[in-house]
Amino acid sequence: MYGHNLNDQVFIARFKYGKKNWRTWANFLCKNFTVAEYLEAAEATSPREAIEEKGFYDETTVRVMKGRLQAKDRIIAELNKRLEAK
Repeated sequence: MYGHNLNDQVFIARFKYGKKNWRTWANFLCKNFTVAEYLEAAEATSPREAIEEKGFYDETTVRVMKGRLQAKDRIIAELNKRLEAK
């Protein structure tokens, strides 16, 4: 909880279940943001976009991006084969 009295307290996160990589997220958050700066950025966009703007990407996002690049490479290779066949 962040805030000095009950009217301005803000809840940031709760980590209860699972083996998610919340530690890397929490460490990045602590090292790169002040509480006020994070709350302002998260309110302006979303919590995920706020930390990604500072350079944080989790393993799932990286895997998805790699998959998209591989799919694009396959599509380009298929289109090149079709062009060469004509």
